[in-house]
Amino acid sequence: MDQTTKFDQRIDRLGNTSGVPNRLVDAAVYVNDTMEIAWMIAVEVLGEKATADSVVAIYDRIDRERRCLVGGGEAALDVAAQTFYHALRKAARQRL
Repeated sequence: MDQTTKFDQRIDRLGNTSGVPNRLVDAAVYVNDTMEIAWMIAVEVLGEKATADSVVAIYDRIDRERRCLVGGGEAALDVAAQTFYHALRKAARQRL
């Protein structure tokens, strides 16, 4: 994405000195970027009818396809990404 978000700024500040495992940072970036892509798809396809649930459904389909293509070679990233994704999803639902 071309724009720098608060998320991007925070990730940049974490760097390698934060103590946060690189795999967790990689997973957070993957989930964030994939959710942004899912949002763009939802808006393009559904227009004003795009919702958080439609974005999550699109994310799930993207991630399912990625898992089929990867074939388990990124198991540690998958676990971290899924943990981060579920925490993000829970937080989003609590805001609704």
